[in-house]
Amino acid sequence: MAYELITFEFHTELHARWAIFFSDMGIPWTYEPAEFTTARGVTFTPTFWLPRECFWFHAQESGAEDPSWWEDFAAAVEGPGHPAYPEYDIASDDEVVLDEEWQGRAFLATGPIPEWICFGDSIDKGPWRNHETCGMETYGDALYQWTLCPQCGLFGAEYCGYADRLPCACPGHQDSLGGASARQLLQAYREARHERLTTHDGRVSFTALSPQPGTAEANRLCVRSCRSIGDQLREVGAGAYTEEHADMLCEACPGFVCSLCSQRPAASAGIPCWVCQPVPVLTQSRARRLLNDLAAEVGRKLKQPLRLIHPVINDAMGIRYRDQVTLELLIRGLAHTEEWLSDPSSFPVPLSQRRVSEDEIDAKNMTGLKREIASRVGPLARAVGVRIIDVQIRINHAMGVRSRSEADEEQLRAGLRQVIAWQSDPESFKHQHA
Repeated sequence: MAYELITFEFHTELHARWAIFFSDMGIPWTYEPAEFTTARGVTFTPTFWLPRECFWFHAQESGAEDPSWWEDFAAAVEGPGHPAYPEYDIASDDEVVLDEEWQGRAFLATGPIPEWICFGDSIDKGPWRNHETCGMETYGDALYQWTLCPQCGLFGAEYCGYADRLPCACPGHQDSLGGASARQLLQAYREARHERLTTHDGRVSFTALSPQPGTAEANRLCVRSCRSIGDQLREVGAGAYTEEHADMLCEACPGFVCSLCSQRPAASAGIPCWVCQPVPVLTQSRARRLLNDLAAEVGRKLKQPLRLIHPVINDAMGIRYRDQVTLELLIRGLAHTEEWLSDPSSFPVPLSQRRVSEDEIDAKNMTGLKREIASRVGPLARAVGVRIIDVQIRINHAMGVRSRSEADEEQLRAGLRQVIAWQSDPESFKHQHA
């Protein structure tokens, strides 16, 4: 899968951090996708729409009062006779009218990104403690929190986060969230709080990886007046014009329009825009976890331990340690790892297992010789079943020195040849040791 960098902009830091939370959870989201108007003429824009869950989520800072439009909007989203609240009459003098595609459930959160706050040996009211109501509000109710099914992984919002109330009805639910599901949520909250943000001209942004190449370029080219060439031609009376590509190309910019709404830019021809069909994006944390998962799959296919897989991935990204990685390098690492997964034979032999010719040995300087020997000590120790320190002593003994620092180039070459010979035939090491 090809990935590209994409930058998202938000009005506030709180909005950006909630977007990071959804991204880290693998939830498709879209930011302020629609503007609505009440019967009294109040215009408003809810913060997030989660199309897969059919959830509206509006986030506001601590201390803010519920917006005047919230109750009527939540009622309109729930729709008449919602089974969760049959006792409420949702008719209103200030009714909000919205299309069926926007109906589902609506949640209002007032406060920061949740986090555990401990007092002594106890945890008080969980991660939502700093929220005014200790949870999110929905139409006619409160105290809702994000939760996950511990079995099928369904994401939802239930009273106090009780996973047993999720609609999947998986057997074996408990009345509260725990285990791996709790850790996943808390990790996403933590990443949302600590992800690096950028502020420019009053806008807050963060960068992630998109699995939909072309999205960033489409947004850059868009002049915010999307209309297909087909619609333009039909408007001027060219009704006979039926070329299919005319309904994909934008008449205002050199890009494509959404295949569903024709009102927003699309990454390529014939696909929906980000609002009609958003895809989950990868924060750096989520991209690193995906890379680890793919590395584990490569290891299983090759029947090799991860300690041999990860150094090869790091080498492909041009880094020595994973904490040096950037989003740009993760694109490269994911591409290589997915290639090795689809074709295990393309996986490069780890440095510690690579055969080195005599010409290569002769061409190495002292630094290169020491590095080559050092990379092979650990694998050799595991292969022969002795401590690393014992292998180091045997190598120094083979070179005729007490310490590696005393060896000259020729002694180091002799030591490298001996290590390679032991790796090719571990029994020879055991026999000589005996």
